[in-house]
Amino acid sequence: MFKTNLISKKQYIFVMLLYLFITIPLHSQSDISSSIKGGISGYILDLQTKEPLISANVLIMGTSRGTVTNKSGYFVVPDIQVGTVILRASMVGYGTIDSTIEVRPGKFTSVKLRLREAATVLGEVVIEENIIKDKDKTISTISLPVADLQKLPAVGETDLLRTLQLLPGVQASSEISTGLYIRGGSPDQNLILLDGITVYNPSHFFGFFSTFNSDAIKNVKLIKGGFPAEYGGRLSAVLDITNKEGNRNRFSASGSTSLISSKLLVEGPLGNGSFMLSGRRTYLDLILMAANLKDVPNYYFYDLNGKINIDEFENDKFSLSMYAGDDVLDFTIKENNVARQALNISWGNKTLSAKWTHLFSDQIYSNLIVAGSSFKSLTKFGLSGFDMHFDNGISDYSIKPDIEWYPSSEHIVKFGLWGTYYQVKYNTEVGENTGFITNANAHSKYFAGYAQDEWKPNVFWTLTSGLRYNFYSLGSRNYIEPRFQALYRMDDRWSIIGSLGYYTQYTTLITWEGASFADLWFLIDETIRPLEAMQYVLGIHFRDEPFSIELETYYKPMKELTEFNLTSQMDSKNLSEIFYIGSGYSTGIELFIQKYYGALTGWVGYTLSKTVRTFDGINNNKTYPAKWDFTHYLTVTGSYNLGSDWSLGSTLVITSGTTYTVPTGTYQIDFGGGSYTYLRSGDKNAHRLEPYHRLDVSVSKIWKMWNGDWKISLNVYNTYNHRNVWYRNYDYDDDGEPKITDVRLLPIVPTLELSFKF
Repeated sequence: MFKTNLISKKQYIFVMLLYLFITIPLHSQSDISSSIKGGISGYILDLQTKEPLISANVLIMGTSRGTVTNKSGYFVVPDIQVGTVILRASMVGYGTIDSTIEVRPGKFTSVKLRLREAATVLGEVVIEENIIKDKDKTISTISLPVADLQKLPAVGETDLLRTLQLLPGVQASSEISTGLYIRGGSPDQNLILLDGITVYNPSHFFGFFSTFNSDAIKNVKLIKGGFPAEYGGRLSAVLDITNKEGNRNRFSASGSTSLISSKLLVEGPLGNGSFMLSGRRTYLDLILMAANLKDVPNYYFYDLNGKINIDEFENDKFSLSMYAGDDVLDFTIKENNVARQALNISWGNKTLSAKWTHLFSDQIYSNLIVAGSSFKSLTKFGLSGFDMHFDNGISDYSIKPDIEWYPSSEHIVKFGLWGTYYQVKYNTEVGENTGFITNANAHSKYFAGYAQDEWKPNVFWTLTSGLRYNFYSLGSRNYIEPRFQALYRMDDRWSIIGSLGYYTQYTTLITWEGASFADLWFLIDETIRPLEAMQYVLGIHFRDEPFSIELETYYKPMKELTEFNLTSQMDSKNLSEIFYIGSGYSTGIELFIQKYYGALTGWVGYTLSKTVRTFDGINNNKTYPAKWDFTHYLTVTGSYNLGSDWSLGSTLVITSGTTYTVPTGTYQIDFGGGSYTYLRSGDKNAHRLEPYHRLDVSVSKIWKMWNGDWKISLNVYNTYNHRNVWYRNYDYDDDGEPKITDVRLLPIVPTLELSFKF
């Protein structure tokens, strides 16, 4: 739709024009504005740990002037009248601080303000009622305080992705999957970032748990749609996760143990900087080993998060962040100490990123990230000397420089580059000397440049416009993606917000329910076009302490979508022979009502939506609802402080049943001297299972012991033991009569978790 006809030599000319458009004014900007005004810049930090606070609110008292901190806790308020002003800083979960500052003509005053966390014990936060809420909320964006994760019931332990599935517009294919289906998009259409680097398969235990250790997380931002030009390469949504940096004041440790796993986090000062190291591991394999059980699977998974921060220089900061996690399954059956049957599966992610933050001036802030990420899966199966090997994965190596420029009180300008080198592989070998060998490896380059401007012409309007240029090496594809967002504040409580944008994607995925280790990533090649989508969003927001109400509607048409062709040959060099190509759309209305402080906190989320697909060669070319098309999706969460250090949490989920296909009968094919019976499919996804519903509850107690804070939690999953249907299985007897079996999901599951913090 927005594809250009630029030739290869003009790719960099376009990006240079973007930079010249922005940087020419930089060289002519010798002062912040006229000499009768000044400015304030600086950092908002946690008082106890000196960690930078993301999205903290900053306000010049007695005026409408204010801003929020960026991902490094940095803020700029330019064009302030000269004289003495009171700067107020606040954040959800923290107290408020006022600082008297002398604003000098033609200069910036640099400050560092430290906020005290409000009554915090192991994630239980009591929020003061005088906090200032940011009224310039970005469309379809939710910043989830990590403390909220600890308040809700969980299976075994807190899980980030499962909590996100409780938000309107975010759905799960089933209760045993952490995949995020956001506004009709599949999980591979979400850009998931951990400290700025892409994570490709964020799941453990065949999709039941996510790879994100909640103890190590500092901040979570989910953009469900209409994301700005600084993000790209995906059609649907952005999940931006920032890990903790570590306590710069003192050494501390925290952890927990449950029936599933144990976790430990240590942090402390490192010179003028800090470090953080966090680990998690399950121990089912250790229990089985101690019990000396035979002929049972040996399985475990682990996570390791680490971060080092160097703050030796006033205007330069450096950090190194890493993640490593693996699942390992070993199932070997022996006879006479000789392996008769063996199944070995291992899969996991690894990321490593280095970040340099530099202040060119009070008004020009920059980041440079150099990073690598990989997902790899290896499966080996052996039966009496006959072996099969499956090896697949995706790796990328990226560099991302970004600049934020605060030229005046009316504008915040961002621009930057994004370069990535991709490698994917899918290698199989069945037996020795059988000829069944597949080597489907590929590589490509992705390059992007973007520029965006947030303009506040007056106190009522905020207009954000952006442009993103993408170059993809396979097929020499050039795409330009315009993005636009408008916010109109009617008063201090009501605002109207809308956005539109164009998005493209250059990777696609084959995924299997309940077998996340078998996910296969593919790079779009010359035989098919990149995936494309338009996003239109309109919403109205209301906020009156301590409540907020958000009502948004969206429409997302998509084309060049891919669907795996089960009859294809995986060793084909052309994706047009592996995938069906089609189109679809998703539309819906979302309601989000939240109470964010007080004895009772929580939210109500409701989504009314429709998601359909159309592919030549599927369902007789007729449009059909997607597998994750849920007409109604209702979630209710709550956390109540009972007093005396007791608290109660609950989650209620009610959704429409998932779609499924009912077979119309059977047919037989004679082949190789035998007769084989197959099911004849009816209209695809034309029927629905009964509605899904589940109630989870938790109760927790906190206390002090051995100079530490302790917490014990009892979580009850599926409290009233309703066995929801996962899928419906059809078998036919010799008379052609169907035998229908419902495969059901989890029963009631109680678990205990013990946490500590020193």
